[in-house]
Parts: sequence; C-alpha cells; structure tokens
Amino acid sequence: MKTHTLLALVLTASCEYKINIPINTPFNDNNGKPIIIEETYDVAKAETSWDEETDTYYISYNPRWLRKKVKPEAQNFVFFHELGHIRLGHLNNDFSNWSQEEADCYSLKYLREAYNYGEKEYRIIEDFIEHELNSIDRKNYLRHCE
Repeated sequence: MKTHTLLALVLTASCEYKINIPINTPFNDNNGKPIIIEETYDVAKAETSWDEETDTYYISYNPRWLRKKVKPEAQNFVFFHELGHIRLGHLNNDFSNWSQEEADCYSLKYLREAYNYGEKEYRIIEDFIEHELNSIDRKNYLRHCE
C-alpha cells in the first residue's frame, strides 16, 4: 500500500511545468510604451490590466496555476492572448466571446510567425482551451483563425 502512495506522490510532483512565459523579453503597447509583466498570486490565472494614472499596461499571471495546469506551449498561448488584448484595444472590460476569440487568433498568429507553432502545438492549445478554460466554442473557433 505504501508503495502505491509513494508512486502517486512522485507522479504528482513530476507534473509541474517550468514557467515558459517570455518575461525577459520587452514588449510594448501600440504606442511604444513598455508593458509590465508581473508574477502575482492575486489573479486566478492570467489577466491584462491598465493603470490609468500611470498609463501603463500590465500582464499578470499566477505562477502556481501555470506550473500546475498549463503546458509550456499553452503558457505561450496564454501570454500572447493577453498581449493581444492590449494590442487589439480590448481593455474596456469586454469579456465577450468575440474579444476572447480575437485575442486567441492574435496569439495563434504570433506563435505561428515568431515560434513556428504547427499542428502539434495547436492540438495542445485546443486541449488546454477545452479542458482548462472549459470552452468548446473557443476551441472550435481556433481553426478559423487565419
């Protein structure tokens, strides 16, 4: 019995992923201002925000969520999805399916061009969207991104 328990603990511990977000790469908004990328436990998963007072955009992510739930290929998708919200002007608290799908497409296009993402990575992202984000509609929409 103890052997099975020990094996389960080893398997659980080995399921953590290394954080793969490009935190050391500078990214700018549409006006050339730097975007602050921050690790925080104050968000459930990942989010984009704007500080009106300083006119600064933030991409915040929860490292615990990323390590436990998100494969590296999908981590990049999450990051560039959030960057897409900034670059596409979505920061008016618009959480509609349309704005999510548009940010998804931005992310996929960026990953295809900058990281050479192909079918293997797309399947990982589709699985992530379906199972972690619980959105079959968004998963199906990905195939319409050009």
